[in-house]
Amino acid sequence: MQAVSSRGAGIATEAAADASWQASLGQQLQRQWHRLQARLRSTWRPLTVALLAPPHVPGDALAVDAALDAFDAWAAEHEGVNVAVQLSSRWLLCCATPEAANGAQARELAQQQWAHYFGLEAEQLNAEWLTVDALQGGAKTAALGDVRLVCAVPRALIDGLKDVARERGLQLQAAMPWWAEGLQDSLDADAVAVPAAAQPEGSTRAWAWAEPGLLNQAQAEAREGRWVLTRVWSELASDVRAEPGRTPEAVAAMAPPEPGALAWPLSPAPRRHEGWAEGLNFLGPRVRTSFWGWALLALGVVAALHAADRAAAVQDELTEAQAVVKRLQRGERQVSVQAQAASVAQATQAASAPELQAESWRHAAQLAQWLGFPWADTLDHIDATSLKHKAVLAQFSLDLATLASNEGVQPDLKLQAAVIDDTAALQWLAALGPQAMLRAREPLNTPFLTAQGRYAWRLDVVTTGGTP
Repeated sequence: MQAVSSRGAGIATEAAADASWQASLGQQLQRQWHRLQARLRSTWRPLTVALLAPPHVPGDALAVDAALDAFDAWAAEHEGVNVAVQLSSRWLLCCATPEAANGAQARELAQQQWAHYFGLEAEQLNAEWLTVDALQGGAKTAALGDVRLVCAVPRALIDGLKDVARERGLQLQAAMPWWAEGLQDSLDADAVAVPAAAQPEGSTRAWAWAEPGLLNQAQAEAREGRWVLTRVWSELASDVRAEPGRTPEAVAAMAPPEPGALAWPLSPAPRRHEGWAEGLNFLGPRVRTSFWGWALLALGVVAALHAADRAAAVQDELTEAQAVVKRLQRGERQVSVQAQAASVAQATQAASAPELQAESWRHAAQLAQWLGFPWADTLDHIDATSLKHKAVLAQFSLDLATLASNEGVQPDLKLQAAVIDDTAALQWLAALGPQAMLRAREPLNTPFLTAQGRYAWRLDVVTTGGTP
Protein backbone atom coordinates (compact mmCIF):
# COMPACT_ATOMS: atom_id res chain seq x y z
CA MET A 1 0.00 0.00 0.00
CA GLN A 2 1.29 3.48 -0.95
CA ALA A 3 0.36 6.94 0.30
CA VAL A 4 0.80 9.46 -2.58
CA SER A 5 0.50 13.26 -1.99
CA SER A 6 -0.71 15.73 -4.67
CA ARG A 7 0.51 18.65 -2.58
CA GLY A 8 3.45 19.26 -4.93
CA ALA A 9 1.17 19.61 -7.93
CA GLY A 10 -0.90 22.19 -6.03
CA ILE A 11 2.24 24.13 -5.17
CA ALA A 12 3.28 24.14 -8.84
CA THR A 13 -0.15 25.47 -9.88
CA GLU A 14 -0.02 28.23 -7.25
CA ALA A 15 3.53 29.12 -8.25
CA ALA A 16 2.55 29.39 -11.91
CA ALA A 17 -0.42 31.62 -11.00
CA ASP A 18 1.79 33.86 -8.85
CA ALA A 19 4.34 34.09 -11.64
CA SER A 20 1.65 35.05 -14.16
CA TRP A 21 0.31 37.77 -11.85
CA GLN A 22 3.78 39.13 -11.17
CA ALA A 23 4.68 39.08 -14.89
CA SER A 24 1.48 40.98 -15.76
CA LEU A 25 2.13 43.56 -13.04
CA GLY A 26 5.73 43.93 -14.19
CA GLN A 27 4.66 44.52 -17.79
CA GLN A 28 2.15 47.17 -16.74
CA LEU A 29 4.71 48.97 -14.57
CA GLN A 30 7.31 48.82 -17.33
CA ARG A 31 4.83 50.23 -19.87
CA GLN A 32 3.86 53.07 -17.52
CA TRP A 33 7.54 53.81 -16.86
CA HIS A 34 8.30 54.05 -20.60
CA ARG A 35 5.31 56.36 -21.06
CA LEU A 36 6.52 58.58 -18.22
CA GLN A 37 10.01 58.78 -19.75
CA ALA A 38 8.52 59.77 -23.12
CA ARG A 39 6.31 62.37 -21.41
CA LEU A 40 9.30 63.94 -19.64
CA ARG A 41 11.46 63.99 -22.79
CA SER A 42 8.77 65.87 -24.76
CA THR A 43 7.64 68.26 -22.03
CA TRP A 44 9.34 71.42 -23.26
CA ARG A 45 9.35 70.54 -26.96
CA PRO A 46 6.20 68.53 -27.70
CA LEU A 47 6.12 66.38 -30.81
CA THR A 48 4.09 67.80 -33.68
CA VAL A 49 2.02 65.63 -36.00
CA ALA A 50 0.46 66.83 -39.25
CA LEU A 51 -2.96 65.33 -39.94
CA LEU A 52 -3.94 65.59 -43.61
CA ALA A 53 -7.27 64.63 -45.12
CA PRO A 54 -8.23 63.14 -48.46
CA PRO A 55 -10.58 65.22 -50.62
CA HIS A 56 -14.04 64.80 -49.11
CA VAL A 57 -17.33 66.47 -48.35
CA PRO A 58 -17.00 68.44 -45.08
CA GLY A 59 -17.71 66.14 -42.13
CA ASP A 60 -17.51 62.87 -44.10
CA ALA A 61 -17.27 59.96 -41.62
CA LEU A 62 -15.05 57.75 -43.82
CA ALA A 63 -12.40 60.46 -44.08
CA VAL A 64 -12.50 60.97 -40.31
CA ASP A 65 -12.06 57.23 -39.69
CA ALA A 66 -9.10 57.03 -42.08
CA ALA A 67 -7.36 59.94 -40.34
CA LEU A 68 -7.94 58.47 -36.88
CA ASP A 69 -6.51 55.12 -37.99
CA ALA A 70 -3.40 56.91 -39.28
CA PHE A 71 -3.04 58.87 -36.03
CA ASP A 72 -3.49 55.70 -33.96
CA ALA A 73 -0.74 53.93 -35.95
CA TRP A 74 1.61 56.84 -35.20
CA ALA A 75 0.56 56.99 -31.53
CA ALA A 76 1.26 53.26 -31.06
CA GLU A 77 4.96 53.99 -31.70
CA HIS A 78 5.08 57.10 -29.47
CA GLU A 79 3.10 56.16 -26.37
CA GLY A 80 3.17 58.68 -23.54
CA VAL A 81 4.54 61.70 -25.43
CA ASN A 82 3.26 65.27 -25.42
CA VAL A 83 1.88 65.98 -28.88
CA ALA A 84 0.33 68.86 -30.82
CA VAL A 85 -1.79 68.02 -33.89
CA GLN A 86 -1.63 70.33 -36.92
CA LEU A 87 -4.91 70.06 -38.86
CA SER A 88 -5.16 70.29 -42.62
CA SER A 89 -7.50 72.96 -44.01
CA ARG A 90 -9.58 70.18 -45.59
CA TRP A 91 -10.93 69.48 -42.07
CA LEU A 92 -11.81 73.10 -41.41
CA LEU A 93 -14.46 75.70 -42.01
CA CYS A 94 -12.87 79.14 -41.55
CA CYS A 95 -14.33 82.59 -41.84
CA ALA A 96 -12.89 86.08 -41.15
CA THR A 97 -15.56 88.47 -39.80
CA PRO A 98 -13.92 91.92 -39.51
CA GLU A 99 -17.31 93.60 -38.94
CA ALA A 100 -18.05 91.58 -35.77
CA ALA A 101 -17.94 93.45 -32.47
CA ASN A 102 -17.54 90.35 -30.26
CA GLY A 103 -17.21 86.57 -30.32
CA ALA A 104 -20.95 85.85 -30.40
CA GLN A 105 -21.48 88.14 -33.39
CA ALA A 106 -18.44 86.65 -35.14
CA ARG A 107 -19.85 83.12 -34.80
CA GLU A 108 -23.25 84.24 -36.03
CA LEU A 109 -21.78 85.84 -39.16
CA ALA A 110 -19.63 82.75 -39.81
CA GLN A 111 -22.62 80.45 -39.44
CA GLN A 112 -24.54 82.49 -42.01
CA GLN A 113 -21.73 82.09 -44.53
CA TRP A 114 -21.41 78.34 -43.89
CA ALA A 115 -25.16 77.89 -44.26
CA HIS A 116 -25.00 79.74 -47.59
CA TYR A 117 -22.00 77.86 -49.05
CA PHE A 118 -22.28 74.42 -47.41
CA GLY A 119 -25.91 74.14 -46.33
CA LEU A 120 -25.01 73.78 -42.64
CA GLU A 121 -27.86 75.03 -40.51
CA ALA A 122 -27.31 76.16 -36.91
CA GLU A 123 -28.69 72.93 -35.38
CA GLN A 124 -26.44 70.68 -37.47
CA LEU A 125 -23.43 72.91 -36.89
CA ASN A 126 -23.91 72.82 -33.11
CA ALA A 127 -24.44 69.05 -33.06
CA GLU A 128 -21.74 67.85 -35.48
CA TRP A 129 -19.10 70.59 -35.48
CA LEU A 130 -16.86 72.13 -32.84
CA THR A 131 -16.49 75.90 -33.27
CA VAL A 132 -13.82 78.23 -31.84
CA ASP A 133 -12.99 81.88 -32.42
CA ALA A 134 -9.83 83.98 -32.25
CA LEU A 135 -10.27 87.65 -31.39
CA GLN A 136 -7.71 90.45 -31.23
CA GLY A 137 -8.45 94.15 -31.29
CA GLY A 138 -8.73 97.33 -29.28
CA ALA A 139 -6.34 100.05 -28.23
CA LYS A 140 -3.84 97.70 -26.57
CA THR A 141 -3.34 95.60 -29.71
CA ALA A 142 -3.69 98.32 -32.32
CA ALA A 143 -0.05 97.91 -33.34
CA LEU A 144 -0.60 94.18 -33.97
CA GLY A 145 -3.73 94.49 -36.09
CA ASP A 146 -7.34 93.40 -35.69
CA VAL A 147 -8.41 89.75 -35.98
CA ARG A 148 -11.94 88.33 -35.96
CA LEU A 149 -11.56 84.71 -37.09
CA VAL A 150 -13.91 81.75 -36.58
CA CYS A 151 -13.05 78.10 -37.38
CA ALA A 152 -14.98 74.81 -37.08
CA VAL A 153 -13.91 71.16 -37.26
CA PRO A 154 -15.95 67.91 -37.18
CA ARG A 155 -16.66 67.02 -33.57
CA ALA A 156 -16.11 63.32 -34.35
CA LEU A 157 -12.49 64.08 -35.36
CA ILE A 158 -11.63 65.85 -32.10
CA ASP A 159 -13.41 63.18 -30.00
CA GLY A 160 -11.52 60.47 -31.88
CA LEU A 161 -8.17 62.19 -31.30
CA LYS A 162 -8.94 62.36 -27.58
CA ASP A 163 -9.89 58.66 -27.50
CA VAL A 164 -6.65 57.63 -29.23
CA ALA A 165 -4.63 59.84 -26.89
CA ARG A 166 -6.35 58.34 -23.85
CA GLU A 167 -5.73 54.77 -25.03
CA ARG A 168 -2.08 55.37 -25.94
CA GLY A 169 -1.27 57.52 -22.90
CA LEU A 170 -0.57 60.65 -24.97
CA GLN A 171 -0.80 64.17 -23.59
CA LEU A 172 -2.75 65.91 -26.36
CA GLN A 173 -1.86 69.59 -26.03
CA ALA A 174 -3.28 71.16 -29.18
CA ALA A 175 -5.36 70.48 -32.28
CA MET A 176 -5.44 73.59 -34.46
CA PRO A 177 -5.06 74.79 -38.08
CA TRP A 178 -1.50 74.13 -39.15
CA TRP A 179 -1.14 77.66 -40.53
CA ALA A 180 -2.63 79.51 -37.51
CA GLU A 181 0.62 80.37 -35.74
CA GLY A 182 2.29 81.23 -39.06
CA LEU A 183 -0.52 83.68 -39.85
CA GLN A 184 -0.19 85.23 -36.39
CA ASP A 185 3.58 85.66 -36.81
CA SER A 186 3.23 87.10 -40.32
CA LEU A 187 0.55 89.58 -39.30
CA ASP A 188 2.53 90.71 -36.23
CA ALA A 189 5.76 91.04 -38.21
CA ASP A 190 4.15 93.03 -41.06
CA ALA A 191 2.32 95.27 -38.57
CA VAL A 192 5.77 96.35 -37.32
CA ALA A 193 7.72 96.26 -40.59
CA VAL A 194 4.98 97.84 -42.74
CA PRO A 195 2.85 100.04 -40.45
CA ALA A 196 -0.68 100.45 -41.72
CA ALA A 197 -0.67 104.10 -40.76
CA ALA A 198 1.98 104.72 -43.43
CA GLN A 199 -0.06 102.97 -46.15
CA PRO A 200 -2.98 104.34 -48.18
CA GLU A 201 -6.41 103.43 -46.79
CA GLY A 202 -7.53 100.16 -48.29
CA SER A 203 -4.05 98.83 -49.02
CA THR A 204 -3.75 95.03 -48.64
CA ARG A 205 -1.24 92.48 -47.48
CA ALA A 206 -1.49 88.78 -48.45
CA TRP A 207 0.03 85.53 -47.22
CA ALA A 208 -0.20 81.93 -48.39
CA TRP A 209 0.48 78.48 -46.92
CA ALA A 210 0.50 75.49 -49.23
CA GLU A 211 -0.33 71.88 -48.42
CA PRO A 212 -0.90 68.93 -50.77
CA GLY A 213 -3.72 69.93 -53.09
CA LEU A 214 -4.60 73.20 -51.33
CA LEU A 215 -3.37 76.76 -51.19
CA ASN A 216 -4.47 78.45 -47.95
CA GLN A 217 -4.51 82.22 -48.15
CA ALA A 218 -5.15 85.21 -45.90
CA GLN A 219 -5.53 88.91 -46.60
CA ALA A 220 -5.39 91.99 -44.38
CA GLU A 221 -6.51 95.51 -45.24
CA ALA A 222 -5.31 98.86 -43.90
CA ARG A 223 -8.19 100.51 -42.06
CA GLU A 224 -7.89 103.57 -39.84
CA GLY A 225 -4.19 103.10 -39.28
CA ARG A 226 -4.16 99.37 -38.51
CA TRP A 227 -4.11 96.08 -40.40
CA VAL A 228 -7.46 94.25 -40.25
CA LEU A 229 -7.74 90.57 -41.24
CA THR A 230 -10.49 90.57 -43.87
CA ARG A 231 -10.30 87.21 -45.66
CA VAL A 232 -9.15 83.62 -44.99
CA TRP A 233 -9.80 81.04 -47.69
CA SER A 234 -8.45 77.92 -49.48
CA GLU A 235 -8.19 77.10 -53.15
CA LEU A 236 -7.49 73.84 -54.94
CA ALA A 237 -3.96 73.75 -56.28
CA SER A 238 -2.11 71.14 -58.31
CA ASP A 239 1.22 72.27 -56.87
CA VAL A 240 2.30 72.98 -53.30
CA ARG A 241 3.72 76.33 -54.40
CA ALA A 242 1.81 79.53 -55.04
CA GLU A 243 0.31 79.82 -58.51
CA PRO A 244 2.07 82.07 -61.08
CA GLY A 245 0.82 85.62 -61.01
CA ARG A 246 -0.03 85.56 -57.30
CA THR A 247 2.79 86.95 -55.15
CA PRO A 248 1.87 86.74 -51.48
CA GLU A 249 4.38 88.17 -49.05
CA ALA A 250 5.07 84.83 -47.35
CA VAL A 251 4.69 81.24 -48.56
CA ALA A 252 5.16 78.17 -46.34
CA ALA A 253 4.70 74.60 -47.58
CA MET A 254 3.69 71.37 -45.85
CA ALA A 255 4.23 68.19 -47.88
CA PRO A 256 4.08 64.56 -46.67
CA PRO A 257 7.19 62.36 -46.93
CA GLU A 258 5.32 59.87 -49.11
CA PRO A 259 2.20 60.08 -51.30
CA GLY A 260 -1.04 59.25 -49.53
CA ALA A 261 0.29 59.70 -46.00
CA LEU A 262 -2.25 61.19 -43.59
CA ALA A 263 -0.22 61.46 -40.37
CA TRP A 264 3.49 61.99 -39.93
CA PRO A 265 5.74 63.80 -37.43
CA LEU A 266 6.99 67.32 -38.01
CA SER A 267 9.90 69.02 -36.26
CA PRO A 268 9.35 69.47 -32.50
CA ALA A 269 7.82 72.86 -31.72
CA PRO A 270 8.40 75.05 -28.65
CA ARG A 271 5.48 75.53 -26.31
CA ARG A 272 3.38 78.59 -27.21
CA HIS A 273 0.69 80.02 -24.96
CA GLU A 274 0.32 83.60 -26.14
CA GLY A 275 -1.37 85.33 -29.04
CA TRP A 276 -4.74 85.06 -30.71
CA ALA A 277 -3.77 81.83 -32.55
CA GLU A 278 -4.18 79.91 -29.29
CA GLY A 279 -7.89 80.68 -29.53
CA LEU A 280 -8.05 78.31 -32.54
CA ASN A 281 -6.94 75.37 -30.39
CA PHE A 282 -9.94 73.02 -30.48
CA LEU A 283 -8.77 71.43 -27.21
CA GLY A 284 -8.81 74.72 -25.34
CA PRO A 285 -5.89 76.95 -24.27
CA ARG A 286 -2.72 75.15 -23.25
CA VAL A 287 -1.69 75.46 -19.61
CA ARG A 288 1.82 76.30 -18.50
CA THR A 289 3.12 73.68 -16.05
CA SER A 290 4.39 75.15 -12.78
CA PHE A 291 7.36 74.05 -10.69
CA TRP A 292 5.04 72.67 -8.02
CA GLY A 293 3.28 70.59 -10.64
CA TRP A 294 6.56 68.86 -11.48
CA ALA A 295 7.27 68.41 -7.78
CA LEU A 296 3.91 66.71 -7.29
CA LEU A 297 4.55 64.51 -10.33
CA ALA A 298 7.90 63.40 -8.90
CA LEU A 299 6.30 62.62 -5.55
CA GLY A 300 3.60 60.65 -7.33
CA VAL A 301 6.18 58.56 -9.18
CA VAL A 302 8.06 57.83 -5.93
CA ALA A 303 4.80 56.88 -4.21
CA ALA A 304 3.81 54.58 -7.09
CA LEU A 305 7.17 52.78 -7.03
CA HIS A 306 7.00 52.40 -3.25
CA ALA A 307 3.45 51.03 -3.47
CA ALA A 308 4.50 48.49 -6.11
CA ASP A 309 7.45 47.34 -3.98
CA ARG A 310 5.24 47.08 -0.90
CA ALA A 311 2.61 45.10 -2.83
CA ALA A 312 5.26 42.56 -3.88
CA ALA A 313 6.47 42.25 -0.26
CA VAL A 314 2.91 41.75 1.03
CA GLN A 315 2.32 39.07 -1.60
CA ASP A 316 5.46 37.20 -0.47
CA GLU A 317 4.38 37.45 3.18
CA LEU A 318 0.92 36.15 2.30
CA THR A 319 2.37 33.15 0.43
CA GLU A 320 4.62 32.28 3.37
CA ALA A 321 1.75 32.63 5.86
CA GLN A 322 -0.45 30.32 3.76
CA ALA A 323 2.30 27.69 3.75
CA VAL A 324 2.62 27.89 7.55
CA VAL A 325 -1.17 27.54 7.99
CA LYS A 326 -1.19 24.45 5.80
CA ARG A 327 1.58 22.80 7.83
CA LEU A 328 -0.21 23.61 11.10
CA GLN A 329 -3.48 22.18 9.80
CA ARG A 330 -1.68 19.02 8.70
CA GLY A 331 -0.07 18.64 12.13
CA GLU A 332 -3.40 19.22 13.89
CA ARG A 333 -5.09 16.52 11.80
CA GLN A 334 -2.22 14.10 12.54
CA VAL A 335 -2.49 14.62 16.32
CA SER A 336 -6.26 14.13 16.17
CA VAL A 337 -5.93 10.90 14.16
CA GLN A 338 -3.25 9.56 16.51
CA ALA A 339 -5.35 10.33 19.59
CA GLN A 340 -8.45 8.75 18.07
CA ALA A 341 -6.51 5.66 16.97
CA ALA A 342 -4.96 5.29 20.43
CA SER A 343 -8.37 5.60 22.07
CA VAL A 344 -9.91 3.01 19.77
CA ALA A 345 -6.96 0.68 20.30
CA GLN A 346 -7.22 0.96 24.08
CA ALA A 347 -10.98 0.33 24.03
CA THR A 348 -10.59 -2.63 21.72
CA GLN A 349 -7.77 -4.06 23.81
CA ALA A 350 -9.74 -3.66 27.04
CA ALA A 351 -12.83 -5.32 25.56
CA SER A 352 -11.12 -8.28 23.94
CA ALA A 353 -7.81 -8.68 25.76
CA PRO A 354 -8.51 -12.22 26.96
CA GLU A 355 -9.32 -13.40 23.40
CA LEU A 356 -6.58 -11.47 21.49
CA GLN A 357 -4.71 -13.78 19.12
CA ALA A 358 -1.18 -13.51 17.71
CA GLU A 359 -2.48 -12.27 14.34
CA SER A 360 -4.37 -9.46 16.06
CA TRP A 361 -1.27 -8.50 18.01
CA ARG A 362 0.68 -8.31 14.75
CA HIS A 363 -1.90 -6.01 13.16
CA ALA A 364 -1.92 -3.86 16.28
CA ALA A 365 1.87 -3.60 16.23
CA GLN A 366 1.77 -2.72 12.52
CA LEU A 367 -0.80 0.03 13.13
CA ALA A 368 1.30 1.37 16.01
CA GLN A 369 4.34 1.54 13.71
CA TRP A 370 2.33 3.39 11.05
CA LEU A 371 1.01 5.86 13.58
CA GLY A 372 4.38 6.23 15.22
CA PHE A 373 6.18 7.15 12.02
CA PRO A 374 7.42 10.80 12.21
CA TRP A 375 5.21 12.07 9.40
CA ALA A 376 5.35 15.72 10.43
CA ASP A 377 9.16 15.81 10.77
CA THR A 378 9.69 13.99 7.49
CA LEU A 379 7.30 16.22 5.53
CA ASP A 380 8.67 19.38 7.12
CA HIS A 381 12.23 18.32 6.24
CA ILE A 382 11.26 17.63 2.62
CA ASP A 383 9.27 20.90 2.38
CA ALA A 384 12.14 22.93 3.84
CA THR A 385 14.80 21.48 1.55
CA SER A 386 12.53 21.85 -1.52
CA LEU A 387 11.76 25.50 -0.72
CA LYS A 388 15.39 26.34 0.03
CA HIS A 389 16.75 24.87 -3.19
CA LYS A 390 13.84 25.99 -5.46
CA ALA A 391 12.54 22.48 -6.12
CA VAL A 392 8.81 22.19 -6.83
CA LEU A 393 7.67 18.91 -5.24
CA ALA A 394 5.26 17.02 -7.49
CA GLN A 395 4.99 13.58 -5.79
CA PHE A 396 5.69 11.97 -2.40
CA SER A 397 5.21 8.27 -1.73
CA LEU A 398 6.07 5.92 1.16
CA ASP A 399 5.86 2.11 1.01
CA LEU A 400 3.91 1.30 4.18
CA ALA A 401 4.58 -2.42 3.75
CA THR A 402 8.32 -1.97 4.30
CA LEU A 403 7.57 0.35 7.23
CA ALA A 404 6.20 -2.51 9.30
CA SER A 405 8.35 -5.34 7.92
CA ASN A 406 11.01 -5.38 10.64
CA GLU A 407 11.87 -3.42 13.73
CA GLY A 408 14.13 -0.43 13.06
CA VAL A 409 13.67 -0.55 9.29
CA GLN A 410 13.68 2.88 7.61
CA PRO A 411 11.29 2.72 4.64
CA ASP A 412 12.10 4.16 1.26
CA LEU A 413 10.66 7.56 0.35
CA LYS A 414 10.07 8.16 -3.36
CA LEU A 415 10.11 11.83 -4.35
CA GLN A 416 9.47 13.55 -7.65
CA ALA A 417 10.15 17.26 -8.19
CA ALA A 418 10.68 19.90 -10.88
CA VAL A 419 13.99 21.82 -10.85
CA ILE A 420 15.52 24.70 -12.79
CA ASP A 421 18.88 23.18 -13.67
CA ASP A 422 21.44 20.53 -12.65
CA THR A 423 23.01 22.74 -10.00
CA ALA A 424 19.73 23.14 -8.17
CA ALA A 425 19.12 19.38 -8.52
CA LEU A 426 22.45 18.43 -6.95
CA GLN A 427 22.01 20.93 -4.13
CA TRP A 428 18.55 19.59 -3.33
CA LEU A 429 19.81 15.98 -3.46
CA ALA A 430 22.63 16.81 -1.04
CA ALA A 431 20.26 18.57 1.33
CA LEU A 432 18.02 15.47 1.55
CA GLY A 433 20.87 13.55 3.18
CA PRO A 434 23.47 10.91 2.36
CA GLN A 435 20.76 8.25 1.85
CA ALA A 436 19.22 10.16 -1.07
CA MET A 437 19.85 8.65 -4.51
CA LEU A 438 18.92 9.97 -7.96
CA ARG A 439 16.87 7.47 -9.93
CA ALA A 440 15.99 9.46 -13.03
CA ARG A 441 16.40 12.92 -14.63
CA GLU A 442 14.12 13.76 -17.55
CA PRO A 443 12.89 16.96 -19.23
CA LEU A 444 9.39 18.08 -18.32
CA ASN A 445 6.71 17.58 -20.93
CA THR A 446 5.40 21.07 -20.14
CA PRO A 447 8.02 23.42 -18.69
CA PHE A 448 6.65 26.32 -16.67
CA LEU A 449 7.94 29.74 -15.63
CA THR A 450 7.89 31.22 -12.10
CA ALA A 451 9.56 34.13 -10.35
CA GLN A 452 12.40 31.74 -9.42
CA GLY A 453 13.12 30.85 -13.05
CA ARG A 454 12.13 28.39 -15.77
CA TYR A 455 11.48 24.81 -14.57
CA ALA A 456 12.42 22.38 -17.30
CA TRP A 457 13.66 19.14 -15.57
CA ARG A 458 11.99 16.39 -13.52
CA LEU A 459 13.90 14.38 -10.91
CA ASP A 460 12.98 11.00 -9.38
CA VAL A 461 14.75 10.54 -6.01
CA VAL A 462 14.77 7.73 -3.45
CA THR A 463 15.74 8.32 0.18
CA THR A 464 14.95 6.77 3.56
CA GLY A 465 12.49 8.05 6.14
CA GLY A 466 12.76 8.30 9.90
CA THR A 467 12.54 5.42 12.36
CA PRO A 468 9.17 4.95 14.16
